[in-house]
Amino acid sequence: MPSEEREMKDKNEKNKNDENKVLEIIKKYSGTKSPLLSILEEIQQNFGYIPKSLMLTISEQLGIPLSRVYSVATFYNDFKKEKRGQHLIRICLGTACCVKEADANLELLEKAFGIKAGSTTPDNFVTLETVNCFGACNLGPIVEVDGKIISKVDGKKIKNILNGLKKNKNAK
Repeated sequence: MPSEEREMKDKNEKNKNDENKVLEIIKKYSGTKSPLLSILEEIQQNFGYIPKSLMLTISEQLGIPLSRVYSVATFYNDFKKEKRGQHLIRICLGTACCVKEADANLELLEKAFGIKAGSTTPDNFVTLETVNCFGACNLGPIVEVDGKIISKVDGKKIKNILNGLKKNKNAK
């Protein structure tokens, strides 16, 4: 079988498996009132994001408009519509952090990974996101790496973050 055919077959099998998993999740919540949020939460737990292709399945199975599923999935900031990288870096761009030059830190990270904020590296190693505020303005500028808050970030700390991620990548 040619490699292109094999890739298409594998992709179709994966899509079918993904859809079957979503059908299991939907069935689990079938007797509950307003199950959409619970279904979306569990899909994100299973896939790491909510694939747009599976929103149609949710819409059809629940008998609700696709626009409603999409509206709920995009309203809540915790729901992700794109696959994230292995590591998540979030940088605060709130006023207090920007006054302390958070934008310079963002530029360093964007340059180091070759991506813009809101993107994931082509190898799915890092996703770089911005947030409006972590609520710890006195600790700014703040960068969060895989859930760990790093305070008073400057160029030296950015270099340490990058070195730590590089070690992690090379260890695999």
